[in-house]
Amino acid sequence: MKRTNKRIDRWMELLGVIALLLCSCTLNLAGTTEEPNAVATRSSSSTKQEVSSSSEGQSSSSPACDSLTSEPAQSSSSAGTGVFENPDYWYYYHAGDLRSMRVETSKEDGLRVSYEPENKGQGGFGSPANGPVISVVISVDGDDAFTDMKSWTTGFCVMVMSDAPVYMKIGLPPEVEESLGGDVPELELVSSSQVGNLLILCKSWDDFKQKGFGPVSMSGMEAFEQMTSLIFEIRPKSNEPAGEFKLSEIYDYGSGLVLDANVDGTDITINH
Repeated sequence: MKRTNKRIDRWMELLGVIALLLCSCTLNLAGTTEEPNAVATRSSSSTKQEVSSSSEGQSSSSPACDSLTSEPAQSSSSAGTGVFENPDYWYYYHAGDLRSMRVETSKEDGLRVSYEPENKGQGGFGSPANGPVISVVISVDGDDAFTDMKSWTTGFCVMVMSDAPVYMKIGLPPEVEESLGGDVPELELVSSSQVGNLLILCKSWDDFKQKGFGPVSMSGMEAFEQMTSLIFEIRPKSNEPAGEFKLSEIYDYGSGLVLDANVDGTDITINH
């Protein structure tokens, strides 16, 4: 009987620990702000592919957990040195109302983000004014980072397709972003008129521009020299249904590489 009681007490202790972990924001928060431009902190211990952001069943004492979560991407292949082969290079977070989001990366298919905005039941999907902002980040600084990008001094090229507009930002050390007042250099990668099309785009670092509201000016090239991450911001409109963002290739601008990618079962080869 004593042994049975001890076993029950042990299970109760474990359940208490699990409940504490599930209620803790520190495991998956991208930051303490709901600002969509905040750079997330990766949780390297997690291997989740899909995250639900519904507030149902969550504690009201942790509202930030409902709108800003961070997870590393999941790879369908073994970890390697290529930009799409190692999921530790990538992580993602979002701000706004999402029912679900799935991020995966593989050598064959590149990076794929599937998302579904939260259905509010009044006027369609998303929040009344704006849709969610989904940020997918490639880390270029640290132990688990795609450090090759640090040598891409001319810029980069991408093969991309998106169901929503996409902006890009250069992630910088926190103290640098603070000195800029959050006005980090950015550019529009996929415009509203380009949504749904397969695009091959090449951008130099000087194509990244500040909006001008910050106290300090910084060129795109100056930002590149301090870059810690490259951020893809997917911005679906409030009334858009579920969608996808696909990054089939990313490589050094002017490298002369042959671009090979598989897009929805179609092999594409381009001599650049």
